[in-house]
Amino acid sequence: MPASGSELSDLQSPPASQEWGAEPPPHGELQYLGQIEHILRCGFRKGDRTGTGTLSVFGMQARYSLRDEFPLLTTKRVFWKAVLEELLWFIKVKKGGERIGTKPRLCGTIALFVTITPGDFVHTLGDAHIYLNHIEPLKMQLQRKPKPFPKLKILRKVETIDDFKAEDFQIEGYSPHPTIKMEMAI
Repeated sequence: MPASGSELSDLQSPPASQEWGAEPPPHGELQYLGQIEHILRCGFRKGDRTGTGTLSVFGMQARYSLRDEFPLLTTKRVFWKAVLEELLWFIKVKKGGERIGTKPRLCGTIALFVTITPGDFVHTLGDAHIYLNHIEPLKMQLQRKPKPFPKLKILRKVETIDDFKAEDFQIEGYSPHPTIKMEMAI
């Protein structure tokens, strides 16, 4: 039986306090920190190729706005130039089995900034894990309050995505907490 008019009006307009945008959304980095807490609380201990060991949870997802900010962690300093150089290297790799699925995702991420109005970056993880030697540093990171995300500025237009160079990108307003040292598991 269809709903009556009065029932429909109740469904059509939420109170102003519940409307999208009435309150600022929580800081995007809180999703990442929540994932870390979840893995620490619920993760299963597993071995890994490095022999270090991990705490692992299968299947996690986070959504970060790219509209007015760039989701670069602020609860610890991230070496942005290294991240950027790796991203550009992945984009330029034309061949290679394991990179086939990576290039479209990375190209799509940059395309959001170059050709269309930025929307959301949805980060999906299959095996979300923490290396056992990172547990204590991550507990320190969880004590820090996120700061505002920086902005990403693209300094020139390019003909193709392969034409980008590291100097074409600038991060503005990045003022993170200090670095937290974590040993690389290799």
